[in-house]
Amino acid sequence: MYEDNRRFSWTSLFIKIIIVVIFILFTIWLLSLSMKNTTKGMSDSLNILTDNIFKENIDRMKEVGKEYFTTERLPEKIGEVKTLTLEEMYKKNLILEVKDKNGKACSAKNSYVAVEKMETEYQMKVYLECGSEKDFIKVIMGCYNYCNTDICEKKESKEITDQAIEYQYSKTTGGSWGPWGAWSDWSTVEVSKNNYRDVETKVVNEQYSYDKGIKERKYTGESACVQIDGYTLIKDENGVCTYTTNGIVKENPTCPSVSGYTFKSRDGFNCTYTQTNPSKTNPVCPTLDGYSNPVRDGFSCTYSKQETVYVDPICPTVSDFENTGRDNFTCNYMKSYQVAVGTKIVSSCTGCAKEVITVYETRYDYTTKTAICPEGHDRSGNICAKAATLTETRTAICPEGYSKSGSDCVKYDTITKNATCKDGYTKSGTDCIKNEMRTVTKDAVCAAGEEMLNGKCYKVQTSTVKVIGYRDVTYYRYRLRSYTGGTTDYKWSSSNNDRSLLDAGYRLTGKTRNKEVGGK
Repeated sequence: MYEDNRRFSWTSLFIKIIIVVIFILFTIWLLSLSMKNTTKGMSDSLNILTDNIFKENIDRMKEVGKEYFTTERLPEKIGEVKTLTLEEMYKKNLILEVKDKNGKACSAKNSYVAVEKMETEYQMKVYLECGSEKDFIKVIMGCYNYCNTDICEKKESKEITDQAIEYQYSKTTGGSWGPWGAWSDWSTVEVSKNNYRDVETKVVNEQYSYDKGIKERKYTGESACVQIDGYTLIKDENGVCTYTTNGIVKENPTCPSVSGYTFKSRDGFNCTYTQTNPSKTNPVCPTLDGYSNPVRDGFSCTYSKQETVYVDPICPTVSDFENTGRDNFTCNYMKSYQVAVGTKIVSSCTGCAKEVITVYETRYDYTTKTAICPEGHDRSGNICAKAATLTETRTAICPEGYSKSGSDCVKYDTITKNATCKDGYTKSGTDCIKNEMRTVTKDAVCAAGEEMLNGKCYKVQTSTVKVIGYRDVTYYRYRLRSYTGGTTDYKWSSSNNDRSLLDAGYRLTGKTRNKEVGGK
């Protein structure tokens, strides 16, 4: 009976161990799968970012090419190619520096935009080389009915939604090929052979250079052990400093915690604390003679008082009369005028002639009017009066010991408490000490910006050297010929890739025409 129970217990334990192991292995598998998916997601995101940078750079070069190759700069003969390198773009200030995903400049000599003259259109090739990354795009350009300039990029038919586009094809028969022209200069721009163009290639093993960063460690001296207060240096080996006490161990006194206060500083056994939440009080408005009960808004105090304002009455204007003065509310006026009172005979200056003239006398009229008070004023005895509210503003001040904080006055109380020594330590001057032999180790140090290796200090310096390498570069040159004479047959198709016409020897002319959807 005892043996059966014992055997059963071991079997149960073995099964439990197997279950635990399986659970652990399953958990590890799930974690590794999760990490793999996370890493893959980060890698995919990085690849997308890299591809976008390369595509944006090619698009920038394409736009420069479209602006640069105006009618007078386009190739004239079928099969002829004209090139604008990235280096030439820089010299003409047509584009800012093109850099790859790592911020390094792309090849200015090998990157280019090339335009080839086709039968009725042009093919633009944009090639970009950035280190190990290299790729190109091709764009068909021509004179289309939707162009705003001489030539523009060919649009896909799906961009025209209200009309169908038909494309013109042509085939010339019965003519003859002329002689080949002169060879062009050798160039790295890739061109292909066709009926109009003969191509030769050659491979040249060329030297090139690139910058390579080299890190060097420069020995600056031995590492140093710093002095520790109360300890004596007994060993300095491989950058490790060993210290021992002289029998007396020093510790700083410990400042207690004080509720509602924040520790500020310690001087020996004196601990200083500042109130955590300050005391607040309202600003005080200063006293202003003649005014009382000011209204305070923050630190602005407004004072007011009622006061009678006296002004003189105003004399009204009387037509043709002149005001000669005011006596309280009586205004005096006067006007003068001439009245004929007779005639008299006067002689001229020679005494030979006499003249009768009219004699006038000045007379005066007088009148009075009652003066009036200005608007808002009333008569008060012999003067005009009005009750007015006078206001003044002043800046409020904080009570002594308080300082301004926003719209309040605040004060932080400061208190002091006594520090204490840890258990086993006794007070000695401004320190806590106890008798004990102690050994400690610390790493030696080097100057800022240096690193330590086996107890020695080194400064890492990075220098750049030119590295020379060789690589095969393919060069191209071509010569052209023309097809003259013969009869040209034209056909229209709703496809710009009509295989039946292309297989029959027809080629796109580049001309298009609009056809009403479902047209006749």
